[in-house]
Amino acid sequence: MFGINHWIRSFSEKLASQNVPVLALSLYGRTAPKLDLGYSEQELKLGRHHKNLTTLKNIIEDVSAAINWVQKEYPKKKISIIGFCFGGHAALISASLKGIECTFCFYGAGVTALYKQPYYPQTIVYE
Repeated sequence: MFGINHWIRSFSEKLASQNVPVLALSLYGRTAPKLDLGYSEQELKLGRHHKNLTTLKNIIEDVSAAINWVQKEYPKKKISIIGFCFGGHAALISASLKGIECTFCFYGAGVTALYKQPYYPQTIVYE
């Protein structure tokens, strides 16, 4: 929801410090490629605006392009996806894409509600 902000960069750096290669994908690359928001009400509103402009098709195309790039550049690496909030939503959607070893979805926004777009996979959540 907040773009590639300080927290995402910090988390990525922690993984990288443990020798885990990281590629942080901007889910809003089509509408705000350098989005870097904090957590104020105004920034949350702006993040929601860009989230609402991001389609299922965008997510699948962008994650697929990232997977293809990683496979080309690092052919022996296994690919995992980690996502938080709307990124968790995107991680869950991307879990079934070819080339994904595993997926970690943290508090995925909207994963228990149907997304009103074609080709949305059915999700069942057990609580």
